Amino acid sequence: MTRNVQSAIMAMSAGEEVVSFSLIYLFTVLFFRGFMTVSTDKTTDAIFELIENFNFERVEKLMHAVDWKWAMHDELRFAAIDEMRDKCIGLLFSAKRDHDVVSSGGFQASYKVNDEGEEIFTLRFIAAENYVRF
Repeated sequence: MTRNVQSAIMAMSAGEEVVSFSLIYLFTVLFFRGFMTVSTDKTTDAIFELIENFNFERVEKLMHAVDWKWAMHDELRFAAIDEMRDKCIGLLFSAKRDHDVVSSGGFQASYKVNDEGEEIFTLRFIAAENYVRF
């Protein structure tokens, strides 16, 4: 299913119209229209490589173990893995657009360019965090 979204993004960046998708993917495709100005084939490939290698199954198990639900469509429920993927894709494109760290639903995405000019995306699921000021 993720490849369908990737194909849709590639088609939209080439100016093609995309028509048949499930509601989740239709939302994702429409959501990405605002991010196409920051998307390149290199960016899209990097994001989808990161998404394909992220362990969403582990996150899903953790969310169920601690009863972590998302507010979706006026109800609290567990996010499906496809919904988590879609959320993370959007976060990664937002991070690239804003050159910043963005987060939602426990996921944190960041984008930066290092001193050698390499672009670096990071995706995390943060279940607990703490800090101290002194």
